[in-house]
Amino acid sequence: MMYAIMNEYTIDDALASFDNFIGYQGEAPATISEYENLKPLDNHTEVFEGKKPEWIEVLSRKIELKMYKDKKINDKISAYKKLGLTDDEIDAIM
Repeated sequence: MMYAIMNEYTIDDALASFDNFIGYQGEAPATISEYENLKPLDNHTEVFEGKKPEWIEVLSRKIELKMYKDKKINDKISAYKKLGLTDDEIDAIM
C-alpha cells in the first residue's frame, strides 16, 4: 500500500492562510531572522496588514494545514476501503 499523495505544505502556504497576509518579495523564509526581514511587495510598506503573526504561529499553521489534509486523505482512503477497493485501486485513484 503506497497511497502516493503529495501532502507537503510550504511556509508560503502557511503565510497565505492568514487573512491579513499581503505578500513579500524574494525567497520563502526558513528562519525567524529571514521571516523578520521579509521585504514587502512593491507599493506596500508591510508584509501583513495589521498585526504580523509570530514565527511560531506561522510554523504552527503549516503543521495544522498538514494535519487537516492528512485527516481528509485518511478519511478518503477509509471510504474507498469500505467500498471494497484494493490498495492498488486506491493508489491509482489517489
